[in-house]
Amino acid sequence: MAYENTKFNYSGDMAIFIGGKPIAFSTDASLDTSRNMIDAGSKDAGKNEEYIAGKVGYTASATFRSAEGLVSGSTSQQYDTLYALYLAGAPVAFVFASMTGTAPTNSWTVNAAKKKFTGTVLIESMSSKISDGTIQSWDISFKGTGALVLS
Repeated sequence: MAYENTKFNYSGDMAIFIGGKPIAFSTDASLDTSRNMIDAGSKDAGKNEEYIAGKVGYTASATFRSAEGLVSGSTSQQYDTLYALYLAGAPVAFVFASMTGTAPTNSWTVNAAKKKFTGTVLIESMSSKISDGTIQSWDISFKGTGALVLS
């Protein structure tokens, strides 16, 4: 079977969009979906468990490096923006997709030729890390609110 370039992204980046403009790209990202299972077991099931499908949800996480992850404005300004959204509990629109654009002009957009996930998340946690001889990085975890859409 031939590789289908318009399917899921094998080397995609997660982008955080605020006000329709990307403010951050990740150097390492993950998107996890889950479904709650509702116990539907009864005595008739004997030793077997029985479940019915419940609600679905999703989480996302990303690592941003100060030199390459935050792309619009200075790194500290973007971290400040994300931290303010975290404190406010404000929803953040996000896209998990391949990006297209150029670094010198920061003209990044979603690669429309590839599949993408879109949704709204809340910032669940933020941490910063720096080690001797490395560039400072931030780990940010997101919790989905509402639907996760594949298009």
